Amino acid sequence: MFYTKIILQGKCYDTDTIFSQFPLINSKKFTIANLTILCENIIKNKSIKYVFIEYDTTFSCMMGQLEQIYNLLKRMTVHGKKTIFFSSDYNEKALYLSGACSKRIMPECGRLAFLGFKRQFSYLKNLLEKLNIEANVIRRGKFKGAADIFRLDKIDEAQKTAHSRILEVFDETAKKTICSSFNFSQEFFNENIEGKIIWAQEAKKLGIIDEISHLQQYINKKEKEEKIHKYTFKKLKSRFGKGRKVAVLYFDGGIKDGENDANSPLGEEIGDRYMIKQIEKIRKNKRIKSLIFKVNSPGGSATASDAIANALLELKKEKDLIVVQSGVAGSGGYYISFPAEKIFTQNTTITGSIGVISVFFNMKDFYERFGITHSTLKTHEYADIETTTRKKTEEELKLLDSLIENIYNGFLSNVAKNRNKTVEQIDEVAQGRIWAGIDAIKIGLADEIGDLHSALDYLKEKHKTKNLSVEFYPKRKVSFISKLISPKEDLSFERSIVNLLNIENYIKRNNYKILAMYPEIFLTDFYI
Repeated sequence: MFYTKIILQGKCYDTDTIFSQFPLINSKKFTIANLTILCENIIKNKSIKYVFIEYDTTFSCMMGQLEQIYNLLKRMTVHGKKTIFFSSDYNEKALYLSGACSKRIMPECGRLAFLGFKRQFSYLKNLLEKLNIEANVIRRGKFKGAADIFRLDKIDEAQKTAHSRILEVFDETAKKTICSSFNFSQEFFNENIEGKIIWAQEAKKLGIIDEISHLQQYINKKEKEEKIHKYTFKKLKSRFGKGRKVAVLYFDGGIKDGENDANSPLGEEIGDRYMIKQIEKIRKNKRIKSLIFKVNSPGGSATASDAIANALLELKKEKDLIVVQSGVAGSGGYYISFPAEKIFTQNTTITGSIGVISVFFNMKDFYERFGITHSTLKTHEYADIETTTRKKTEEELKLLDSLIENIYNGFLSNVAKNRNKTVEQIDEVAQGRIWAGIDAIKIGLADEIGDLHSALDYLKEKHKTKNLSVEFYPKRKVSFISKLISPKEDLSFERSIVNLLNIENYIKRNNYKILAMYPEIFLTDFYI
């Protein structure tokens, strides 16, 4: 008999095939796609008895991703694998995930702490004022906060309401799952676990930890007692199952016009041109009968979002189209979700944010402060409407406002049509507000709580079949040059406030753009 090991470490992504140019065996990104394939292979391999899950304290993910990881670990447990969870620090994430496993171990010096969830906001308004940079914001939706970082110096009531509810759902979901997994009452949890730091011996007495041991010590014991050996998977194929062919297409990143950009100040952004090619490839493949579109995106360009949604609607004329929302599917991320015949979401997915925003920067005083002046020649009064070297005129602002209004109305109309609602009904729950997945279902923006396997079960039921052949897209492409150089863990900039310190580069990149975007610059705070 054999055992294998899964290490949860670093930042969690949904996929690593969109931007990474390196072979899977060398990839250092932890992804839900790779974990899904690995779990299916572990379940299929009857010789594997034990699965050791090592939780590293560097591991971070969005809450909606955490729900899916829990489901995958639970799936292995339900299929008879002895899943052993180890961590030296059982924080909220570790405690949550450990409940999906057969057994939990921690070292004598380990600790357990469920202290709750938080979100911290940062603002640049005062910094811009010191730099003599003026930011003008035009938006539709009182909750649309993507530019609050520029226009405010503290959180407003609209954002406080929306984000407080998100954190409340995070907390409720975690507690409910933990209590169910460990067969604890809510009263027991509140009295003995919440808000406390618990050391190993006490955690064992409470029935949370089964054994006090270091992981390798425990593995050595099992190797000796049961004569088990380590099983190492080599490069795994990005597919599983047999039967009716289903494509799973991952969208993991922001949305931009044109081609992909791994080095955007806002993190990895997927170009509409690139994604439409992927969608068209699947549409034209006659063997593929269904598409599950896996969305993890805070949005981005409104025009790119519309182009991708249109490509999905074209595919929907010929094939099943199901959407599974991951950690976030907000604004443009929701725009590319609405074409689906059914939207699965997680309890804690950050979704909705149906609204439009644009930011216009006036850097005239900033430039002059450093002795930089500009002269402009133009053939029409609006020819330099995108410039950052002067303030917008009232006529220009009216023109831009009408453009934002038109795009917002189109957003509402498209969602209403595809969700079988009136424009008025969608406008009532839109206004740029983010919703937790479980609340999105109640207001009609999503259909059901569920992950990839829930979507597969839906297709099995729809087509009265027990067997599906599932293949993941995009396919990994490895260039000859990339095989010769050493891979880096993450080629993209970290999504951090620090990126905005390159103010001029950021402003030139995003000035005048019409964005259907949840504020991704804050997104790193939702990695728990």
